Amino acid sequence: MHALTRGGHVQSPYTLSIPMQIQLCVRRGFQRLRGDTALLIVGTLFNSIMALVIGSVFYNLPNETGALYSRSALLFFAILLAAFASALEVRSGFKHVEFC
Repeated sequence: MHALTRGGHVQSPYTLSIPMQIQLCVRRGFQRLRGDTALLIVGTLFNSIMALVIGSVFYNLPNETGALYSRSALLFFAILLAAFASALEVRSGFKHVEFC
């Protein structure tokens, strides 16, 4: 049986408690950001510019039900951009791995 960390349950199959797992994941995330500052800067600039563009379009929409379709399309576009940015980060994390 593995040695448990303080705060872990005896019958748990995990050797680390949930708060310790979260702490390690957050620490690793900051280490990855510090290791690839170019991706961090480009991602921050991209998200800032897209926030300004989408926000300015959203701001100029009229306050009536006719603009509901446009508002939902803008929200979908914002979520889609965030998903693509996240996928780019995952892809750049595996750039040293060769696949068949």
